[in-house]
Amino acid sequence: MNNIGGQIRNKNLLKIKKIIEEDNNGDKFIIVRTMQNEKFMKEYNLNNEDIKNIIKNLSIEDYYTNQKQNMKVQENRYNFKFKTMYKNTKIYIKIHIYKNIVICTDCHRDLYVSKIEEENNKIINDDDIQEMYRKIINTSLKFKPNIFNGYKTFDLEAVENIISYISSKVSNLTITSLNKYLWYIDMLSFSRRGVAITGLIYVKHKYGPTIIEQRNKEISLLTNKYIRIDYEDEGGTKTIIKSKKNYNLSKLKESEIEIINKIIELLKNKKVTEISKLSYEEEAWKKTEQIEEISFEYVR
Repeated sequence: MNNIGGQIRNKNLLKIKKIIEEDNNGDKFIIVRTMQNEKFMKEYNLNNEDIKNIIKNLSIEDYYTNQKQNMKVQENRYNFKFKTMYKNTKIYIKIHIYKNIVICTDCHRDLYVSKIEEENNKIINDDDIQEMYRKIINTSLKFKPNIFNGYKTFDLEAVENIISYISSKVSNLTITSLNKYLWYIDMLSFSRRGVAITGLIYVKHKYGPTIIEQRNKEISLLTNKYIRIDYEDEGGTKTIIKSKKNYNLSKLKESEIEIINKIIELLKNKKVTEISKLSYEEEAWKKTEQIEEISFEYVR
């Protein structure tokens, strides 16, 4: 390996490890739940933290193929492949860095590499990544109507349009606040109509209601109706959602749009901390244990 190539590989590997170190409950690290990955994780009883540790222990000698063929820089995204040993088993790892998030699309036995080699050599484009996010979101959030989703089946298209609409009306809409806007919209809808609008399920987290499995992270990375902007200030990394103003609310009822507008008016001039504190006063929040799903049965 020439010296310049080694320096580049080392720099990129350090970047991957740094992002993983900064990960907090899945906000900077995602492992795609493919059949191969699930089989490998189940066989060795691994969780996300274990996979992160495997990646943290990679070295530049573990790079697989020539990076000139293996890597394409496009809008902040990098693609990397590795082969390494885990408990006397050779494993294959494929990683993307996309908007400062590490996405592990492959982590499994090397046995599978020959079968998927042709696919892995294809350049992953934006459409591929967007489709992957949509599959993750729908798999995690689409359930039959029940008391936890407000008797509404999740509709991703509707949620995207609602987020685009909210972010067109609210300046500096943070990803943290977005959880609360959606929760309050669903609560008010359930109170008035006996059914939620989005079909999302929320859990009780430290800073207020959050979409289950923190899927707000993947939802924020969709690009049809809005864009996610990450920036640094003295308080650390901040994430805001900016509308493309191409939302379509035609599938929503007038009563639903009225509810959305009412919540926007209620919250749009409040700070993130104020919105969080407001959610703490709700009966549904008080009667739910930490990390438990929040039932709509407490909505009055």
